[in-house]
Amino acid sequence: MYTKDLTDPSRLEKIAFPIVMVLIVNVFLPPVAPLITMLMLGNLLRECLVVGKLAETAANTLLNMVTLVLTVAIGSTMAADTFLTSSTILIIFLGLVAFAFGTGSGVVCAKIMNKLSGGRINPLIGSAGIASVPIAARVSHFVGQQESRRVFLLMHAMGPNLAGVFGTAISGGIMLALLGG
Repeated sequence: MYTKDLTDPSRLEKIAFPIVMVLIVNVFLPPVAPLITMLMLGNLLRECLVVGKLAETAANTLLNMVTLVLTVAIGSTMAADTFLTSSTILIIFLGLVAFAFGTGSGVVCAKIMNKLSGGRINPLIGSAGIASVPIAARVSHFVGQQESRRVFLLMHAMGPNLAGVFGTAISGGIMLALLGG
């Protein structure tokens, strides 16, 4: 099994990443700028180590309150006769199919990469590339740990996972811009 010591990014890299990401997204992809900017603001608050209480509040209390308010606001406007339709069920079914194909194709691609690299890549990281499903990286790590306690995949699985999240946000913003949403 391929093992290489991971180096921790420096404090400057941790602070520079959200700033550079916001600049790039705001210049090249303005439709998704609010989403990515808020995501990066949370990272910047956490990494700058100056506003600890604000970062903790934004990550816990404020996030829970906003989620609750949005859930109640959206849920209160939905009626069963407009929500539970054949179109909605079809969309849910297509989402499940996309989820299955995304997981399967990720594992197949990772297996191909494993063969090409001479066994240095664990195929489980391929299942973590499902966009907007952060738990996928943890599941990949957990399954690897069941096989061998020496396997530590969490950090490696977070790479494709975050790529999937960013890719979804960017492609969704481009789609909204093209469709005039």
